[in-house]
Amino acid sequence: MTNDQRRQLCGKRGDCFRDTVLFRTVLSSSLARSIFRCDEQIVAFRAEDADKHIIPANSTNVKGIPERLQGAWWMDGNPAPDYMFSLYGKWDAEKEEINIPITGESTFMYHHTGEGRSVYEGARIIDYSYRFQVVEYTYGKVKTVAIYPRLMNVLEIPQWLMKFTMEFVEDGHFQRQSWVLGKRVINYEARRVLKGDGTKDEAWNNFTAYATLTSPEAFMNLPNDPNPNNKVLFPSGRRLLEATDYNQFAKDLVQGAKLDDEAKKTMVCGGGCLRELIVIAFGEKGADSVLGCDDGTTDGGTTDGTTDGTTDGTTDGTTDTNLSGAASWSIQHAWVALVGLLFL
Repeated sequence: MTNDQRRQLCGKRGDCFRDTVLFRTVLSSSLARSIFRCDEQIVAFRAEDADKHIIPANSTNVKGIPERLQGAWWMDGNPAPDYMFSLYGKWDAEKEEINIPITGESTFMYHHTGEGRSVYEGARIIDYSYRFQVVEYTYGKVKTVAIYPRLMNVLEIPQWLMKFTMEFVEDGHFQRQSWVLGKRVINYEARRVLKGDGTKDEAWNNFTAYATLTSPEAFMNLPNDPNPNNKVLFPSGRRLLEATDYNQFAKDLVQGAKLDDEAKKTMVCGGGCLRELIVIAFGEKGADSVLGCDDGTTDGGTTDGTTDGTTDGTTDGTTDTNLSGAASWSIQHAWVALVGLLFL
C-alpha cells in the first residue's frame, strides 16, 4: 500500500471503507486504523536527544502511577534492539496496572538499525504490548512488578511459558528478570534516565555513552513530531493528508464494471462507499468519467463530481438487485482486491 493510498484511507474519504461491515464486525475501529497505520509515524533522531521525544510518565500525565515507576527507563544490558521505555498511558488504579504497546506513541525507543526496524515491524503486526502490574509492595512502595506479554492487545502469553518481572533495587533502578519454561534466561537493569518532570537522572550520561558506541541514532513512533531536523522514516496517514496528489491505484478494478442507471444513481454517482474508493483512485471528475456518471444517464442528467468524502459508509440495501451479473461479479471482486491491496 502506497503512502498516497494510506493518506486517503486514513482521511475522511476513507471513513466509509473503515466503517463498512467488514471492519465493524471483524476488526475494531482502532485496529482498522492500525492496519492503515493512520496514527503511526516512525521518526529517527540522535539517541542523545531522547529527552526531547520520549514522554516520561508522571503523576500528571499518568494519574495514579506510583512514584517509583515514574520517568523514562534505559534497558541497560538488554540484548534486544530497544533502548528505552516509559509507562506513559492510562493507569488502572483498581488493578494497579497499565498496558503499554511497544510500538505506541512516545513510549518505546529502538536502535535505528535493520534489527531494530525488524523487531518494531514484527511487534506492530501482532500488536504486541506489555501489561505492567504491581504485585508486591514494601513499606507502601513498589517492590515487584509483573510484566505480562500480550498479543493483539487481548491474548496474554501464559506465565508458565514466559514470565517477566521488575524487582526494585534502589531509587531509579529495577532489575528486569526473564524466565522461559520456568528457567531464568536473561537479566538486565532498568535504570531511570529521565525523571517524571523530564530532568536527566544520574544514569543519563552512561546511557548516551552506550548509545554512541551501539547505535547513535534511535527511532520511535512520533505521530506529532514537529522537529524538522528529524528523519521521517514512515509518515503517518495524518501527515499524508496534507498531500494533494492522487494515485490511480484502483484503475484495473473498475474497468468493465457496467452499471445500469439505477445502480449508478443509488450506489455510485449518488455518493456511495464504492464511489468514495474510486475517487481515492481517480479524483472527483475522473471517478465520474470512469464510472459513467457524466454520460447524462443518471437522475435527470449529470453529476457534478464534487462529493465531500463524508458519507456514513452505508449504501441502499436494495442496490445489488439492480446490478447485472457481470457487474455484480466485478464489484465483489474489486472489494476483495482492494482489501488485499491494504496489506501490501
